[in-house]
Amino acid sequence: MSISKLFQQELRQHYLFRRLPDDAFNSILKQSNLTSLKRNEMLFEQGDDAIRFFLVRSGQIMLFQTSPEGNEKVVDIIGPGQTFAEAVMFMEGNRFPVNARATCNTELFYFDNIAFTESGSHRFLSYSPHTTHHAGPQWAVH
Repeated sequence: MSISKLFQQELRQHYLFRRLPDDAFNSILKQSNLTSLKRNEMLFEQGDDAIRFFLVRSGQIMLFQTSPEGNEKVVDIIGPGQTFAEAVMFMEGNRFPVNARATCNTELFYFDNIAFTESGSHRFLSYSPHTTHHAGPQWAVH
């Protein structure tokens, strides 16, 4: 599902994008989309290629790790308006260090990392200093 004008306006109000110049914002939109997950549907698994990051529009995503015995350890719960996995594009190896699963029906925007790395992530970061705010130490789990 592509991002409609209404959703573009919604995204424009988010702290990551509100200060971006129009050309940078439009460039990012070209590498972005909206998707839906059903309750308990996996978004990605630990070790998957981290080619995009996400913004929860509605619903909830649980970030967790699974022990060798199969036990789940919750790392974070991500709700509407929150982003996750954006710091992974700057990590060595570019692989997700956790699993992500919808805890209920969820809508997410996703943004391909290439939109930020090819157009110069420094430009995006200079306009959106909170980009890695939510990445925090939990993403450093090995």
